Amino acid sequence: MIMGTPYRRPGGWRITGLQLGGLAVLLAVLYGISQWWLVRRTDISMGQSLSALSQPGEILMIASENCVQCELARRWMRMHKVAFSECLIERDAQCSARYQALYAPGTPLLVVREQVLVGFSPQAIWQVLKTSPQSPPQGA
Repeated sequence: MIMGTPYRRPGGWRITGLQLGGLAVLLAVLYGISQWWLVRRTDISMGQSLSALSQPGEILMIASENCVQCELARRWMRMHKVAFSECLIERDAQCSARYQALYAPGTPLLVVREQVLVGFSPQAIWQVLKTSPQSPPQGA
């Protein structure tokens, strides 16, 4: 069949290749939007969960100044109001020493309730916060 040549169905329907192509594009766009919405809804839910679970001092992000993933993690945690602290290995000697002592392969490196996570994964942070015991309050 040549593109643009009508296809006659029994009963009189006429569908051209161009119409089929347009329908395929429309379906692809609708599928993409539905997937975006599903991811976005999950992202919001995960952000709310982490915000509720995290307490100041429980999440430390060891970062680097030129780390794109560190910037994305920083923005995500700030956007979702997740309590975290951060140190930069280029600016803080103590941070750099801790990073080197952990033999980390790269940044960001997250220390969540003393468990080390390489890279940024909200799901991994949530898992640690859900399963590991909270530290007792300082001064107790």
